[in-house]
Amino acid sequence: MLIGGTIGVLIAAGLAVPAGASQLKLRDLTPAALVTSPAPAPVVLSISPTQGSGLGGTKVSIVGENLRGVTTVDFGSTVVTLKKVNNSKTKVKAVAPPGTGTVDITVSTPEATSEAVPADRFTYLPKKPAVTKISPSSHGAHLQPTVTITGVNFNGATEVDFGTTSVPFTLVKPTQIKAQAPLEQVEETVDITVVTPQGATEATPADRYTFLAEFPSVEAAGPEKGFAGETVTLTGSGFIGASSVQFGKVDAESFEVVSDKEIRALAPPHMAEKVPVQITTPFGLSPEQCTGGGCKPVAHFTYVPLITSVSPGSGPLAGGTVMTLTGSGFAPGGTIVFVDGRVASGVSCSSTEVCTAEVPEGKHGPGAVPVEVHVPTNYNSKESVSPPSEAARFTYE
Repeated sequence: MLIGGTIGVLIAAGLAVPAGASQLKLRDLTPAALVTSPAPAPVVLSISPTQGSGLGGTKVSIVGENLRGVTTVDFGSTVVTLKKVNNSKTKVKAVAPPGTGTVDITVSTPEATSEAVPADRFTYLPKKPAVTKISPSSHGAHLQPTVTITGVNFNGATEVDFGTTSVPFTLVKPTQIKAQAPLEQVEETVDITVVTPQGATEATPADRYTFLAEFPSVEAAGPEKGFAGETVTLTGSGFIGASSVQFGKVDAESFEVVSDKEIRALAPPHMAEKVPVQITTPFGLSPEQCTGGGCKPVAHFTYVPLITSVSPGSGPLAGGTVMTLTGSGFAPGGTIVFVDGRVASGVSCSSTEVCTAEVPEGKHGPGAVPVEVHVPTNYNSKESVSPPSEAARFTYE
């Protein structure tokens, strides 16, 4: 089959026309006798992300046209050679090398290179570390949540600070750190700083962490019942920074903050009754009662009267001896004293620790008999009675 117009095309192309051209057939054409059009140049339409670490390592996805056959990707003047020839017409991926400033990303095939356009511009972030996000960004000050810090250039991080407080942390990857927030005693907002060999992050709104005020809560006391001067272990939350511990509005004789969840306090003198235990911190005073649904329990301590000495410890069988009782849990104006089961007269209590009473006549002859203190309570219909002991005895002579 003859090709119409073939001879003219060959001559116009400056190619030699074989002898007998008038009888030229398609099968007689060799590659040298054909004219081929060059492949269209690749075009970059967009890149993602448009910025990355100045230390390199950012994975960049490039979208465009005529990208099949791309073998190299240039970040400015730095050439990145792909591990294999790109096989997609519209997409190609590359890992950014180290760099600075803003550069054009161009792609090349063996035949052509894309033109630099605004859509291909990639910005290198400073090589210094930078925090771009934290989560969570706030929490109750007495808690210690794990905070996820997101940013760039965290490689080799040596320190993480919440304000001026250094905290334990784990470097997950160059763009992420997990750190444990510290316990705080006040409500405040601080900047989170990451320190690396390249420098420290600069304070920005993205790194601000807020410690929220949360009232302390005393939820349990152990033991729940006892005497003045007893060591009571309090458990709950928000104990850091405690400035006072009160048993029924009376300050504890002393206390020790063991942790954010535990305090040991010495129960102060108090009349025998059930009282709430409260603590004061910079955030406020813990509640003395549970009000409303879902509230936390409130610890109470029940005082029991105790006689630690009787003076004088003996007297005539006929009675009439005015004795002084010392101890704790006595109730001025409401204490009843029993000697061998008989009510003493003239009871007068100057405090919760000292009472005087006139010993009644003995009913069983000479000998030692028990002395008891009965105090009305605010938690049941019965009186609270001091326990028997060798110290709580009177001897009739």
